This record gives sequence, structure tokens and C-alpha cells, in this order.
Amino acid sequence: MTRREWAALARISIATAKRWSRQGIGPEAVKVGPRLVRYRRADVEAWLSQSEETP
Repeated sequence: MTRREWAALARISIATAKRWSRQGIGPEAVKVGPRLVRYRRADVEAWLSQSEETP
């Protein structure tokens, strides 16, 4: 999953997704080659469900 796809699912901007990734917030990023960043769908879904707030 691309960073853009992850940001869309999390309903955050791409800039926020980049910043969070640098700060270690969010699902674990996987580097593919020197510049490509991807996310495992299972990691994204687990992080999203873990991040949900209960009212």
C-alpha cells in the first residue's frame, strides 16, 4: 500500500503521514529500494483499529 493510500484510509494529509512516519507514529513502513516506501495492508488495518477511540 502506498503512503497516499494509507493517508486516505487514515483521513490525514500526505504531509502528516510523512511526518508521522519520521516520528515513528503509524504502521511500520517498508522500504522497497532506495526511495520507495510501502505499507503492509494488515499493518495499516491493525494500526487503524488500534487507534480508534471509544466514545
